[in-house]
Amino acid sequence: MKPLLPIVDSSIGFSLAKYVGEKGDVEFIKTELRRIKKENPAIVDFIKKWADLGGCQTHTIFCGILVYKLLRSQAEADRMKEDLNLGD
Repeated sequence: MKPLLPIVDSSIGFSLAKYVGEKGDVEFIKTELRRIKKENPAIVDFIKKWADLGGCQTHTIFCGILVYKLLRSQAEADRMKEDLNLGD
């Protein structure tokens, strides 16, 4: 049975880490929250609500964004692989 969410490959994590490293934390958070809000506003609301409950708002938001971006990037990679009919 195919999993509901994409299984993230480690190469996705490496490319995301490089991207994050090129941005500052605050710039990254603001940019990505705007992007996610356009695509899936409920996710941003959920991240912000959880961040307000804890003591480390920045880390909570950052982690929420990273998980979302990992899943999104892997879904894009999987779609490209399927569209190009590359197989496994």
